Amino acid sequence: MINLNSISIKQKVVAGITFAVLASTIIVGVMAQRQARAVLEHRLIDIELPTMLEKIKGEIDNEVSQLLMAAQQIANNEFTQQAINTRNIDADSERLLVKSLNNVRTQYKLNDASVANRETAYYWNQNGFLRELNKQQDGWFFGFTQSGNATMVSMFQEASGEVKMFANFQQVDGFSMSGVSKSMDDMVKLLNGFKIEQTGFVFLTNAKGEVQIHRDQSQSKATLAQLYGSNASELLDKSDFNLVQATYNGQNVFVSSTYIPVMDWFVVGVVPVDEVFADLTKVAHQMLITTIVVAALFILMGL
Repeated sequence: MINLNSISIKQKVVAGITFAVLASTIIVGVMAQRQARAVLEHRLIDIELPTMLEKIKGEIDNEVSQLLMAAQQIANNEFTQQAINTRNIDADSERLLVKSLNNVRTQYKLNDASVANRETAYYWNQNGFLRELNKQQDGWFFGFTQSGNATMVSMFQEASGEVKMFANFQQVDGFSMSGVSKSMDDMVKLLNGFKIEQTGFVFLTNAKGEVQIHRDQSQSKATLAQLYGSNASELLDKSDFNLVQATYNGQNVFVSSTYIPVMDWFVVGVVPVDEVFADLTKVAHQMLITTIVVAALFILMGL
């Protein structure tokens, strides 16, 4: 045990100065780092992520709205309704029907434009009469007609990687139903073009949390729960913005989501926590070196 009486006044003064300098610099450094971390979290969580996801949501909303407008235009067309309201459409009417579908296809720059009779299940597209739909091959049609919903939006990714968005509209109290599709290559490029920090990315899921469009096609059958754990269920809250912290590929990540009402899907953004605070870590190291240098100088001056 140290005998304080044996310590000289000079040593006591130096010890006091050393303690005061170290304590003050450490306290100031810790407080500054905490404040900086809070500012970075606020910037990411309250500004950057919501703004980015809202922008993507707006782009998708615009695309879907145009497709649904095109589908509704076809289904509500009086000539179209008259032409398909029979089991034996004449050649002239079918020719005009096909021409009408191609006009809409050209107007909205679509891949496909089609119309069907909900009661007979007869189906036409821009090339003419396709067939009478059946439950074995065309479950989507009967599921939609029996759903009671006026619209249905879905996406399908081809083996080649091409993604198509399908939008369908039906007269719930009538017999006319139409569908259109459009290549979503531009939308996929838009999603892949968004980068959060260094390696963060965005993707789309349906209302159940099943991945629909992902930069890694091997994840297209996964669910949010499989990727990010049980807390991922919080991302399926149909609000403007949701955020959870999870582990993905051995990294701690922030996972956020925004609901897209027009198609009942979610935009999801993922960013590693380390990347969010990378600048702060760098600054903390610089502050540590500065603190040591300043403390050493003041201690030398005290000596």
